[in-house]
Amino acid sequence: MSFFRESGLAFVAWLQSIDPALDSVMEALSLLVRAEVMLVFTLPLTYWLGARRVFGVAFAFVAFDIALGDILKILLAEPRPWWVADLRPLDRVTSLYSSPAGYASFSVVFWGFVAWRCRSRTIAIVGAVVTGLACLAKIYQAAALPDHVVLGLVQGAAILLLARWLVERHGQMLAGLDPLRAVGLLGAVVASYYILALGIYALHHGYRIPLEYIEYKVVASDRMASGGGTFAISLMAGLVVGLLKARDNGLLASPTWPRRIATSVLGLIGCIVLVPLGVAKIEDWIHHRGIVWAVNSALMFAMGYWITWGAPCLGTRRAVRAAPAA
Repeated sequence: MSFFRESGLAFVAWLQSIDPALDSVMEALSLLVRAEVMLVFTLPLTYWLGARRVFGVAFAFVAFDIALGDILKILLAEPRPWWVADLRPLDRVTSLYSSPAGYASFSVVFWGFVAWRCRSRTIAIVGAVVTGLACLAKIYQAAALPDHVVLGLVQGAAILLLARWLVERHGQMLAGLDPLRAVGLLGAVVASYYILALGIYALHHGYRIPLEYIEYKVVASDRMASGGGTFAISLMAGLVVGLLKARDNGLLASPTWPRRIATSVLGLIGCIVLVPLGVAKIEDWIHHRGIVWAVNSALMFAMGYWITWGAPCLGTRRAVRAAPAA
């Protein structure tokens, strides 16, 4: 066992020995970065209620970061602490690998991008505090070792720098892309993701990683921790296509608060139908892995499109109809 792993496990054990009352506190803090909560509730709400040009792009980069992180997890094959220390039994859909830590990376991407675009030191400080507390909570829960978190922070910083470079150097060009070219670029990004995934498949014999572990990281399942890459890459594609549609129809401007609230209510209903009532139930009805992957990919693309185009469009119409006549 490596020095980092031994030291990390000792740190986890020390944290857990402080006071059992911390369990509920750490559980609450961990919700700040839970993927299901972030992707289905928190980030959509920031888009519907906030500055859409900022939060929409931030959301797309978060999705890309999650997809990349799943590839890196399989590549590095660093087990979670509970695997090493037998802290809890495993099931085949458990996210077995935790380095780099995804919640650390996508928190850095989201808070860093929003703070940069809003030019707000306050947002940066709040983001740093939230990220730090959430990472500590995940270490306390033995969901990751400290070095996994550090690698996650490094990954997030790298994606954030990439996002800044793209926006600063090519922002005008990307914002003016026609839909056909944008879909072509998206297709290249998605294809590259799956080419990387296939490369990992080819390497799995050398790593001695059971193939089913890789499958459950790549093929979207009933949990976002399983097949997170497919969830995220499909979501990212839907978000970007929806953003282009919103751009062309004037829905990226800051709407009135009645429209924001109407959009948020309708949007959350749609997200709940697509994910907790859709994605989470597919495997109860379909048992072929390829079909499950295709259906879940389509559902997550639909969710991204719903967030950035469908819900704002319906919310705007609903708010206009509900407004009293002059």
